[in-house]
Amino acid sequence: TDGVNDIMKAHTRNRVTVMGVRKPTSDEWREWGAQNDIAPEVLAWAKQFSQAFASYLDPSQVDNPYICRAP
Repeated sequence: TDGVNDIMKAHTRNRVTVMGVRKPTSDEWREWGAQNDIAPEVLAWAKQFSQAFASYLDPSQVDNPYICRAP
């Protein structure tokens, strides 16, 4: 979905397991950050701009300037 045109050979692709992983929410990440010595300024930014934690796969985020879109 990232549109980087990565191609794996069949013998490699046969050994890959795909697992979906959910991104953390802003609240979850800030809780982790507070416990792992993340700078208070970064935690404050994450609170103010929580839309940065949205997924580019979510169609409602088409105008979100904080997430990268595949071309």
